[in-house]
Amino acid sequence: MTYSKIPKIVMLPAQLYAGFSQDMSMTENTTFALWRSFKPLAKDVPNRIGTDFYDIKCYQKGYFQFFKPNEVFTKWVAVSVSSESTPPFKNLQIPGGMYAVFTFQGEPQELSQLYQYLLTEWLPSSPYKIEDDRPQFDKIPENYDLKSPAAVAEEIWIPIGYKD
Repeated sequence: MTYSKIPKIVMLPAQLYAGFSQDMSMTENTTFALWRSFKPLAKDVPNRIGTDFYDIKCYQKGYFQFFKPNEVFTKWVAVSVSSESTPPFKNLQIPGGMYAVFTFQGEPQELSQLYQYLLTEWLPSSPYKIEDDRPQFDKIPENYDLKSPAAVAEEIWIPIGYKD
């Protein structure tokens, strides 16, 4: 497993995504089933931009401040689009803003090591705070294989703002 210790800081413009969504928690995580249902249909999403996939998490405000593994959030599996899609796809507009972008290559269960580093080392020593009122997402290359996820690197996009 490898991950970047110093993220890129990126200003992301507002972006539209189309895909499937489902409410879940860390303890009742159904991400794999959600991906299995979406990935074969992704080629049919109209007005798709690029070939990457997006694993998007929409948390309630304060989610990380008062973290509880059984707290429900909305997970999206999606692609970037230039205009709204029609059923069976749903649309999600992510507002623009500043993001810390970390690269990660490893097994999904190893991501917790990156988040531990981010929350306990990088964030406290940086001028930033997490802004959990904007979605967090993973940008996943099209050649990502659910059977061997450690084979390719993905980007972890964390919404940030300046500390008060």
